[in-house]
Amino acid sequence: MATDGPNEELYPVVYRAVNDALWNVVGTVALSLVLVAVFFVGLSVFLSSVTTMGSSLSVLGIVLGTAIAVAAALGFALLFDLLPWS
Repeated sequence: MATDGPNEELYPVVYRAVNDALWNVVGTVALSLVLVAVFFVGLSVFLSSVTTMGSSLSVLGIVLGTAIAVAAALGFALLFDLLPWS
């Protein structure tokens, strides 16, 4: 075929692009799973602090749990461009 020359030159470029795209997908999925896990850890800290409202450490737990959950949710939203300014 007359088009074998340019296809052979394009193969490394296409291979590299597909390889990078696949690794980007794997990285995005892994980061998403980590952020979901961190969100649930923050939610767990928040809920366990709410149920023990008698101690002075419960306020710290509520603030810490909320901060962890909000940071994870914000990271998830930034990852997928879900914020209006991103």
